[in-house]
Amino acid sequence: MQQTIQSERFTGALVYPKAAMLHPGKYVAGLKSAVLRRGVRLYENSPVQRVRPESSAVTVATAAGSISAAKLVLGLNAYHPASGIGIVRDRAVTLFSFIILTEPLSERHWKVIGWRGREGYTDARRDHNYVRLTGDRILFGGRVQYHFGLESPPEIDKIFARLHETLLETFPSLHDIAITRRWCGPVAITWRRTPMIASRENDDLWFALGYSGMGVSLATLCGRALGSRHGSRTTLVRSALFERPADASTARAAAFHRFQSRVSRYALHGLRRTLPLDACLPNYTCGGFLPPL
Repeated sequence: MQQTIQSERFTGALVYPKAAMLHPGKYVAGLKSAVLRRGVRLYENSPVQRVRPESSAVTVATAAGSISAAKLVLGLNAYHPASGIGIVRDRAVTLFSFIILTEPLSERHWKVIGWRGREGYTDARRDHNYVRLTGDRILFGGRVQYHFGLESPPEIDKIFARLHETLLETFPSLHDIAITRRWCGPVAITWRRTPMIASRENDDLWFALGYSGMGVSLATLCGRALGSRHGSRTTLVRSALFERPADASTARAAAFHRFQSRVSRYALHGLRRTLPLDACLPNYTCGGFLPPL
């Protein structure tokens, strides 16, 4: 491990030789171009005011007009809990993910750290860090805090400072390197820590959510699963991801749903709080399991 990335915090690693990284922004732009070429109409900057299921269609209303369809897929993920759309209820909670970006490192710094293979890595802790290189910079991220609500936490400077401390604990030689960018955003987790796809009983309104910070790959996977469902093609991935009635009745799910309800009450009454992740999420929310096939 030390021959790959030199840090005293690392004692070993599990390598995925077929894994890859990509630029999420370029990926989204590419998806947009692809669907436009296929004649799909996109409506951006059109906030949805309400979703109204009817007997033969689902209507989505905005300030500028409405549109109806036989089936609707809700892809809000971390914004689902705040959407007020009843189908989602208590299936997910929102965590905030934070990222800092260093200035370009000099050759002197790279000689100390190594990292010539430019691998990305994440550690195995519940409150974990995820790290990659971009150009000559290090992108260092982590879910440092649980935050009630979707706006940036009020003590955001302290949170970023703690993330910077963790970066220096991992790479002490970067003590003279400045942080040039920082940002944060919400991610959604489900009680089983794996994505979930479900629908209303009559299959007219679908949703997918709960990518737990891995939405670039898992949102794509869920999109393919939803496409196979509506195309009437049976797939293994669909069987693994779709929610079954038994999923929501287990003790783990019930405990998570009670916790999420408390989160909702805090948000409803404006009690915006930011707490350490370990102080908020009990043990039964960890170690995601796929339901049996």
